[in-house]
Amino acid sequence: MPYCGKCKIEYQKSEGEAVCDRCGAPLFDEPSDEAENYKEALLMTVARGIEAELIVSRLKSFGIPAMIKYKGAGGYVNIFMGSSNLGADIFVPETALELARELLDAKPEPSDWDEASDFGEEHIQSEKNSALVITLSIILPFIAIILFFILKNLGIL
Repeated sequence: MPYCGKCKIEYQKSEGEAVCDRCGAPLFDEPSDEAENYKEALLMTVARGIEAELIVSRLKSFGIPAMIKYKGAGGYVNIFMGSSNLGADIFVPETALELARELLDAKPEPSDWDEASDFGEEHIQSEKNSALVITLSIILPFIAIILFFILKNLGIL
């Protein structure tokens, strides 16, 4: 059964889940010295909760368990408002600290930027086209009505 050395709780979980629901610590197969000596390390402090969530999501996508601890009442603010600007600390296992720093410092390849920028330009162009169609669909009927009354007053219609 998976075991959290920090919370000292045994879980009845399916295969593949490797992180404690309560504290974010990695789960071990059974109680051991490694599980009991698990320590978390501060990776970084960020100003906003959304930034912390993005960083944690990136770390988890690489298989690094990470946990957010909001400062002050930031956890409650995040629940009620959807985001917190009170700051947050991001913690990772002490053994994964260097790897997490390397992953966050890594720059994307230039080819990745090119593909992303092409997608962004296409999206912006399609938004402009949509705005133009909506604007014309609103303005053209008014122009037609004004022309109708002008031509009627001139006796052409």
